[in-house]
Order: sequence, then C-alpha cells, then structure tokens
Amino acid sequence: MKALKRKWVTVLLIGALGAISLFPDAGMGAGATKFMKDLRGETVLLPPSAPERERLTLVSFVNVISEAEIVGAIALYDDPRTEAATDYMEMYDGAGGLVSVSWFDSHGIRRTAMDFGLLQEEAEGLEGVLVLLLEGEAL
Repeated sequence: MKALKRKWVTVLLIGALGAISLFPDAGMGAGATKFMKDLRGETVLLPPSAPERERLTLVSFVNVISEAEIVGAIALYDDPRTEAATDYMEMYDGAGGLVSVSWFDSHGIRRTAMDFGLLQEEAEGLEGVLVLLLEGEAL
C-alpha cells in the first residue's frame, strides 16, 4: 500500500509541476522561516524562500480521484502583483497532508519543496517538514 501511495504522489507531482511550469514569470522572494497549516490543520515547516500564501489568491482547487477515492488534491494560487495566472502550487495527499509546494523565484527559476518523509525509504509517512529540491535531490 505504501508503494501505491508513493506512486500516486509521484504522478501528482509530475502532473502538477507541468501545470505550474506553464506560468514561469512570477517573482517570489526569500524571507524568514515559514510555517503553514495543511488541510488537516497540522503545522508544516516550509523553506524560507517559499512565498507567503497569505498574499496570494486561490484560483483553483482540484481533488484527484482514483477508483472513487480521493487520493490527493492540488491548489493553484495567483500573486496579483505578477502577470502570471499561476504563481504557486500546493499538493496534498488523500488525507489532507501537505506533500509538496512549487513556485517561481524572483529569477523565474522553479523551486519545489517536498515533505522529508517522502524522500526517506524508512519513513512511515509525512513529517511536516518540506525540504527544497535541487534537480531532483534534497538540499
């Protein structure tokens, strides 16, 4: 079952990153350590360079369904200060845990952070700490 969940997370991440990559002209800057609440109401630590969600506008929220079961969700956000239609994305698992976020930094470079638990073979699940990925590897 764990392998199936990882498969769906991978499929969701690849699909969602493709969607957000259509809008690479956003400018998001770095700041202090950031925390947010996932859909379960649990606190998640984000990388300092992640944008502040409070200044963004939710433009789309889609549940991902497989065989009549919600296996995840994708939320797309817009920063009204940019011309891009989508500047920031969040991916959730079927239970509402934050799996990944993706955004474009001030240089137009796509940044992605993923829950540390998904990057570890021995992890039991999400750990609530998102780590920045660089070319497919955790920093």
